[in-house]
Amino acid sequence: MDWRVYLGELLTIKNYWQKSNNQRYFFVHIPKTGGTTFRYLLYQQFQQHQIFPNKEIIKNNKGEYLSFHDYKRLSEEEQQKINLIFGHFYAGFYDQLYNTQMLTFIREPVARVISNLRHMQVKTNVYEGKTVEEIYELRKGRMPNLQIRYFSPGKWIRNITQKDLDEAKKNLEKCAFVGVMERFEESLQIAEKLFDWNFTRLGKLNTIDTKPELFKPQFLDYIEETNQLDIEFYQFGVQLFEEKLRSLH
Repeated sequence: MDWRVYLGELLTIKNYWQKSNNQRYFFVHIPKTGGTTFRYLLYQQFQQHQIFPNKEIIKNNKGEYLSFHDYKRLSEEEQQKINLIFGHFYAGFYDQLYNTQMLTFIREPVARVISNLRHMQVKTNVYEGKTVEEIYELRKGRMPNLQIRYFSPGKWIRNITQKDLDEAKKNLEKCAFVGVMERFEESLQIAEKLFDWNFTRLGKLNTIDTKPELFKPQFLDYIEETNQLDIEFYQFGVQLFEEKLRSLH
């Protein structure tokens, strides 16, 4: 275990006793936006029995998140004990929770796709030996405009439309916190001020060498072309980030 992660865990009990925290948080983790690092920072603010899914649950699920429906299967008594819910969840599930603040991180879409493709190429057996171009074509029903798909209801197969973007923006505005991966440190400072948290900084987790030489200029142009709505969504999220930053100074 990285010593910084270990130190953060040692401080969790201190943070827990410093403040009584009845507030619930719902973290929408969009893949390859810095969410794994942020998750480990969130671990510092809560004890494991307050988290769904906690480390033990994730370990027993072969390192994968559970679904939101798994959370809903918990008894009402069990749900009331949970202060932090996170996963690769659709943001609309937020409306099924009470006394909850929604959190997320976003990332420049072309960079996010590049990272996502490399992750799949290196760590997913089904794509072994395939080029990044081949993987993108195989995932074309889900990967383009992925950030909108997490914030617009049920848009996982068909192409994203302007209406989906509009719905996604409305859902993003419900977030109490929108972090920006390219401005990660500033994002953490905002979260600390908003929620009275104290993060012990970690290095980046779950990263991979993107090997830019694998991405031909024509392919990068194609990624940008097929993620135009996600680019607009990202720019809108950065505006929300900037507004929050100004309000806290």
